[in-house]
Amino acid sequence: MAQAVTSRVPREMVGAAADGAFKVVLAVVFVAGAAPLGELLGAPAWLMAVAGVALLVGGVTELG
Repeated sequence: MAQAVTSRVPREMVGAAADGAFKVVLAVVFVAGAAPLGELLGAPAWLMAVAGVALLVGGVTELG
């Protein structure tokens, strides 16, 4: 009888991938809405964009 070979992925790895994906999505929202969100929060748009890029780098690093 042939048995299927399955790959077990640790829960920590799945959690890290989900966290990284969430950070990437959040970063895209931050960068796309930097001007309106910055105005709403009272922060300069460039600062919001830099925060979004930093979050994007962190998320991509966590995924990679």
